[in-house]
Amino acid sequence: MGDKNMTYWGDRFAQDFLANYDLYDTLAEFNSATYAGISVYALTLWARYGPTGSVVRAHGPRVLQGVWESLGELYNPTLKNLGGPWDRSYGYDMLEYFSVIGTHIAGLVGPAAAPLPPLVASARHIDDAAVVPLLALISPTHDALVPARVVAKLKAFEGAHAWTGNAYSPPFDYAPRAGHFRNYTAWREDGLSLGAVQINEAKVGGPAINTNAFNPAVVQWRATEDVVGWLSVRPSLLLYLLLFSS
Repeated sequence: MGDKNMTYWGDRFAQDFLANYDLYDTLAEFNSATYAGISVYALTLWARYGPTGSVVRAHGPRVLQGVWESLGELYNPTLKNLGGPWDRSYGYDMLEYFSVIGTHIAGLVGPAAAPLPPLVASARHIDDAAVVPLLALISPTHDALVPARVVAKLKAFEGAHAWTGNAYSPPFDYAPRAGHFRNYTAWREDGLSLGAVQINEAKVGGPAINTNAFNPAVVQWRATEDVVGWLSVRPSLLLYLLLFSS
Protein backbone atom coordinates (compact mmCIF):
# COMPACT_ATOMS: atom_id res chain seq x y z
CA MET A 1 0.00 0.00 0.00
CA GLY A 2 3.01 2.28 0.34
CA ASP A 3 1.80 3.61 3.71
CA LYS A 4 4.93 4.27 5.78
CA ASN A 5 2.91 4.86 8.96
CA MET A 6 1.25 1.43 8.73
CA THR A 7 4.57 -0.20 7.86
CA TYR A 8 6.27 1.44 10.85
CA TRP A 9 3.61 0.39 13.36
CA GLY A 10 3.32 -3.04 11.81
CA ASP A 11 7.00 -3.56 12.56
CA ARG A 12 6.67 -2.10 16.06
CA PHE A 13 3.72 -4.37 16.94
CA ALA A 14 5.59 -7.34 15.46
CA GLN A 15 8.61 -6.57 17.65
CA ASP A 16 6.36 -6.54 20.73
CA PHE A 17 4.95 -9.92 19.71
CA LEU A 18 8.41 -11.37 19.09
CA ALA A 19 9.70 -10.15 22.46
CA ASN A 20 6.91 -12.13 24.13
CA TYR A 21 7.27 -15.19 21.88
CA ASP A 22 11.03 -15.37 22.38
CA LEU A 23 10.66 -15.66 26.16
CA TYR A 24 9.75 -19.35 25.86
CA ASP A 25 9.29 -19.97 22.11
CA THR A 26 5.53 -20.17 22.67
CA LEU A 27 2.48 -18.08 21.80
CA ALA A 28 0.91 -16.01 24.57
CA GLU A 29 -2.38 -17.88 24.05
CA PHE A 30 -0.96 -21.37 23.91
CA ASN A 31 -2.17 -24.65 22.47
CA SER A 32 -5.60 -23.76 21.13
CA ALA A 33 -6.96 -25.87 18.28
CA THR A 34 -8.68 -22.79 16.84
CA TYR A 35 -6.37 -19.91 17.69
CA ALA A 36 -3.10 -21.71 17.07
CA GLY A 37 -4.56 -22.29 13.61
CA ILE A 38 -5.27 -18.57 13.20
CA SER A 39 -1.75 -17.73 14.40
CA VAL A 40 -0.22 -20.13 11.88
CA TYR A 41 -2.36 -18.52 9.18
CA ALA A 42 -1.17 -15.04 10.18
CA LEU A 43 2.47 -16.13 10.33
CA THR A 44 2.15 -17.56 6.83
CA LEU A 45 0.87 -14.16 5.67
CA TRP A 46 3.98 -12.63 7.28
CA ALA A 47 6.23 -14.98 5.35
CA ARG A 48 4.30 -14.77 2.07
CA TYR A 49 3.31 -11.12 1.81
CA GLY A 50 5.52 -9.18 4.23
CA PRO A 51 7.52 -6.41 2.53
CA THR A 52 11.18 -7.11 1.88
CA GLY A 53 13.20 -5.94 4.89
CA SER A 54 10.23 -5.92 7.27
CA VAL A 55 10.24 -7.55 10.70
CA VAL A 56 7.32 -9.78 9.75
CA ARG A 57 9.01 -11.10 6.60
CA ALA A 58 12.26 -11.78 8.46
CA HIS A 59 10.74 -13.64 11.42
CA GLY A 60 7.50 -15.18 10.15
CA PRO A 61 9.06 -18.45 8.94
CA ARG A 62 11.03 -19.26 12.09
CA VAL A 63 8.11 -18.46 14.44
CA LEU A 64 5.73 -20.53 12.31
CA GLN A 65 8.16 -23.44 12.51
CA GLY A 66 8.49 -23.00 16.27
CA VAL A 67 4.73 -23.05 16.76
CA TRP A 68 4.50 -26.26 14.76
CA GLU A 69 7.31 -27.83 16.79
CA SER A 70 5.26 -27.54 19.99
CA LEU A 71 2.05 -28.60 18.23
CA GLY A 72 3.86 -31.69 16.97
CA GLU A 73 4.83 -32.59 20.54
CA LEU A 74 1.29 -32.13 21.88
CA TYR A 75 -0.65 -33.75 19.03
CA ASN A 76 -1.57 -37.42 19.40
CA PRO A 77 -2.26 -39.12 16.04
CA THR A 78 -3.61 -42.23 17.78
CA LEU A 79 -6.50 -40.04 18.99
CA LYS A 80 -6.45 -37.58 16.06
CA ASN A 81 -6.44 -34.82 18.66
CA LEU A 82 -4.33 -31.98 19.94
CA GLY A 83 -3.98 -32.93 23.59
CA GLY A 84 -4.44 -30.53 26.47
CA PRO A 85 -4.13 -28.42 28.44
CA TRP A 86 -5.72 -25.76 26.25
CA ASP A 87 -5.67 -22.03 26.89
CA ARG A 88 -8.88 -21.89 24.85
CA SER A 89 -10.95 -24.66 23.32
CA TYR A 90 -14.41 -25.04 21.79
CA GLY A 91 -14.57 -28.76 22.42
CA TYR A 92 -12.83 -31.77 23.90
CA ASP A 93 -12.61 -33.98 20.81
CA MET A 94 -11.53 -32.45 17.49
CA LEU A 95 -13.41 -35.20 15.65
CA GLU A 96 -16.63 -33.58 16.91
CA TYR A 97 -16.01 -29.88 16.17
CA PHE A 98 -14.39 -27.90 13.39
CA SER A 99 -11.00 -26.40 14.22
CA VAL A 100 -8.67 -24.27 12.12
CA ILE A 101 -5.58 -26.24 13.09
CA GLY A 102 -7.39 -29.41 12.02
CA THR A 103 -7.70 -27.92 8.53
CA HIS A 104 -3.97 -27.15 8.45
CA ILE A 105 -3.26 -30.74 9.49
CA ALA A 106 -5.58 -32.04 6.76
CA GLY A 107 -3.46 -30.18 4.21
CA LEU A 108 -0.32 -31.85 5.58
CA VAL A 109 -1.45 -35.45 6.13
CA GLY A 110 -4.68 -35.75 4.09
CA PRO A 111 -8.31 -35.40 5.22
CA ALA A 112 -8.74 -39.07 6.20
CA ALA A 113 -5.96 -38.85 8.80
CA ALA A 114 -6.86 -35.36 10.02
CA PRO A 115 -8.80 -34.27 13.13
CA LEU A 116 -11.92 -33.07 11.35
CA PRO A 117 -15.61 -33.72 11.99
CA PRO A 118 -18.00 -34.60 9.16
CA LEU A 119 -18.21 -31.36 7.18
CA VAL A 120 -21.96 -30.90 7.43
CA ALA A 121 -23.99 -27.89 8.51
CA SER A 122 -24.79 -29.49 11.86
CA ALA A 123 -21.14 -29.98 12.86
CA ARG A 124 -20.10 -27.97 15.91
CA HIS A 125 -18.26 -24.70 15.22
CA ILE A 126 -18.75 -25.27 11.49
CA ASP A 127 -18.82 -21.52 10.77
CA ASP A 128 -15.02 -21.54 10.97
CA ALA A 129 -14.99 -23.65 7.79
CA ALA A 130 -15.12 -20.31 6.00
CA VAL A 131 -11.33 -20.27 6.48
CA VAL A 132 -10.81 -23.25 4.15
CA PRO A 133 -10.40 -21.34 0.84
CA LEU A 134 -8.02 -18.89 2.54
CA LEU A 135 -5.85 -21.72 3.82
CA ALA A 136 -5.90 -23.35 0.40
CA LEU A 137 -4.64 -20.08 -1.10
CA ILE A 138 -1.62 -19.85 1.20
CA SER A 139 -0.94 -23.59 1.59
CA PRO A 140 2.02 -23.69 -0.86
CA THR A 141 3.90 -21.26 1.40
CA HIS A 142 2.67 -22.75 4.67
CA ASP A 143 3.21 -26.42 3.88
CA ALA A 144 6.75 -25.81 2.65
CA LEU A 145 7.66 -24.18 5.98
CA VAL A 146 6.37 -26.93 8.29
CA PRO A 147 9.37 -29.07 9.35
CA ALA A 148 9.36 -32.60 7.92
CA ARG A 149 9.87 -34.07 11.41
CA VAL A 150 6.65 -32.38 12.56
CA VAL A 151 4.67 -33.76 9.62
CA ALA A 152 6.00 -37.22 10.52
CA LYS A 153 4.67 -36.79 14.09
CA LEU A 154 1.25 -35.77 12.74
CA LYS A 155 1.12 -38.90 10.58
CA ALA A 156 2.36 -41.57 12.97
CA PHE A 157 2.85 -41.81 16.73
CA GLU A 158 6.51 -41.49 17.68
CA GLY A 159 6.14 -43.30 21.00
CA ALA A 160 5.31 -42.38 24.58
CA HIS A 161 6.88 -39.09 25.63
CA ALA A 162 6.57 -36.13 27.99
CA TRP A 163 6.73 -32.44 27.13
CA THR A 164 7.20 -29.38 29.31
CA GLY A 165 7.04 -25.70 28.38
CA ASN A 166 6.06 -22.21 29.45
CA ALA A 167 4.01 -19.29 28.16
CA TYR A 168 3.29 -15.75 29.28
CA SER A 169 0.36 -13.49 28.42
CA PRO A 170 1.02 -10.05 29.97
CA PRO A 171 -2.59 -8.80 30.21
CA PHE A 172 -3.76 -11.92 32.04
CA ASP A 173 -0.75 -13.43 33.84
CA TYR A 174 1.18 -11.92 36.71
CA ALA A 175 4.79 -11.04 35.88
CA PRO A 176 6.98 -14.11 35.19
CA ARG A 177 9.03 -14.02 38.34
CA ALA A 178 10.52 -17.32 39.53
CA GLY A 179 7.74 -19.86 39.18
CA HIS A 180 5.14 -17.19 38.38
CA PHE A 181 4.16 -17.96 34.81
CA ARG A 182 2.29 -20.72 33.03
CA ASN A 183 4.15 -24.02 33.36
CA TYR A 184 2.85 -26.77 31.05
CA THR A 185 3.43 -30.48 31.52
CA ALA A 186 2.01 -33.08 29.13
CA TRP A 187 2.25 -36.81 28.49
CA ARG A 188 1.40 -38.70 25.29
CA GLU A 189 1.12 -42.43 24.70
CA ASP A 190 -0.83 -44.71 22.38
CA GLY A 191 -4.51 -43.97 23.01
CA LEU A 192 -3.90 -41.52 25.86
CA SER A 193 -3.10 -37.81 26.24
CA LEU A 194 -2.97 -35.89 29.49
CA GLY A 195 -1.63 -32.54 30.56
CA ALA A 196 -1.97 -29.66 32.99
CA VAL A 197 -0.74 -26.13 33.50
CA GLN A 198 0.42 -24.33 36.64
CA ILE A 199 -1.00 -20.80 36.59
CA ASN A 200 -0.77 -17.50 38.43
CA GLU A 201 -3.39 -15.36 36.72
CA ALA A 202 -4.86 -11.96 37.28
CA LYS A 203 -8.31 -13.24 36.29
CA VAL A 204 -9.94 -16.65 36.23
CA GLY A 205 -10.37 -18.20 32.80
CA GLY A 206 -7.10 -17.92 30.89
CA PRO A 207 -6.41 -15.42 28.10
CA ALA A 208 -10.03 -15.73 26.97
CA ILE A 209 -11.25 -14.89 30.51
CA ASN A 210 -13.72 -17.69 29.83
CA THR A 211 -14.09 -20.57 32.26
CA ASN A 212 -15.97 -22.58 29.62
CA ALA A 213 -13.10 -22.41 27.12
CA PHE A 214 -10.08 -22.50 29.46
CA ASN A 215 -9.02 -26.08 30.23
CA PRO A 216 -6.05 -26.12 32.64
CA ALA A 217 -6.04 -29.90 33.12
CA VAL A 218 -7.22 -32.42 30.53
CA VAL A 219 -7.21 -36.20 30.04
CA GLN A 220 -8.24 -37.83 26.73
CA TRP A 221 -8.33 -41.53 25.97
CA ARG A 222 -9.52 -43.92 23.29
CA ALA A 223 -12.92 -45.00 24.60
CA THR A 224 -13.80 -46.97 21.46
CA GLU A 225 -12.36 -47.03 17.96
CA ASP A 226 -14.26 -43.90 16.94
CA VAL A 227 -14.86 -42.21 20.30
CA VAL A 228 -12.47 -40.15 22.42
CA GLY A 229 -13.28 -40.01 26.11
CA TRP A 230 -12.26 -36.93 28.05
CA LEU A 231 -12.01 -35.40 31.50
CA SER A 232 -11.37 -31.66 31.98
CA VAL A 233 -11.02 -29.43 35.03
CA ARG A 234 -13.45 -26.52 34.94
CA PRO A 235 -11.75 -23.53 36.57
CA SER A 236 -13.64 -21.30 38.99
CA LEU A 237 -12.84 -18.72 41.64
CA LEU A 238 -13.80 -21.25 44.32
CA LEU A 239 -11.39 -23.81 42.89
CA TYR A 240 -8.59 -21.22 42.81
CA LEU A 241 -9.24 -20.28 46.44
CA LEU A 242 -9.19 -23.92 47.51
CA LEU A 243 -5.93 -24.55 45.66
CA PHE A 244 -4.16 -21.45 46.94
CA SER A 245 -5.39 -21.91 50.52
CA SER A 246 -3.99 -25.46 50.53
